[in-house]
Amino acid sequence: MIRAKADDEIVIQMIPNYGYQYLGGGFNDDDNLKSDTAVSTFTFKMPSRNLHLHALFQKVDNTVTNTSKKVASGNIAIADTEINSGNVDLSVADISLDATQISNFETAASSYDISSYLNISLDQVINKGTADAAWTNQLKELKNPATVTLKLDEGVNGNEIVIVHEKHDGIFEIIPTTYDAATQTITFTTTSFSNYAIASRTVDNTYKAPDTAVRDHTGTWMLALLASASLAGLMFGLRKKLSTR
Repeated sequence: MIRAKADDEIVIQMIPNYGYQYLGGGFNDDDNLKSDTAVSTFTFKMPSRNLHLHALFQKVDNTVTNTSKKVASGNIAIADTEINSGNVDLSVADISLDATQISNFETAASSYDISSYLNISLDQVINKGTADAAWTNQLKELKNPATVTLKLDEGVNGNEIVIVHEKHDGIFEIIPTTYDAATQTITFTTTSFSNYAIASRTVDNTYKAPDTAVRDHTGTWMLALLASASLAGLMFGLRKKLSTR
């Protein structure tokens, strides 16, 4: 039990589970809670009467904030144990790189042709009792792989699509993707977020059946035997002539 006097400032925490948001509440039917600087923390001034708390927690999906002209839409899925509160927002934006950065990406891409450069970031979002304001926490590294899906605004050249990811300054990785040409959608997994490039190439996926034909090698063996016999006769003839001299 908490005892407080009138006009005391009271601090409480309203912590939603992962996948949920606190979207409103207060005491005695009033939305009189003020968000604090600390995450999921609210304050109010104690009135001179009894209080009854009400709070609205609502299930909320992860979101995508997309400003890229190369991407039409996106989706993000993370492990249930990755964060313990709120949800995540994936940000996708076009990015301009300098000549050195472009050269580094092209070197890392090797035989793939780069079609676009993107900055992709991820934030944990915990609402401040309203959908219009939230505490955010940038997630640069994840404990578990996240699945990212991007629907491209236009298709890409080639049938093998990869993601070139700059993990750290000067360190790159090639991430394979699943590409659906019909929907122009790529899906990949990652554990960190920074600069990415979409790259592609054309590979021959034609199935070539193994050669299982049975061939008759009788003629080849007969020719080999005849050649051996001829050489033996020649050697015998030479030896005979030498011995008679």
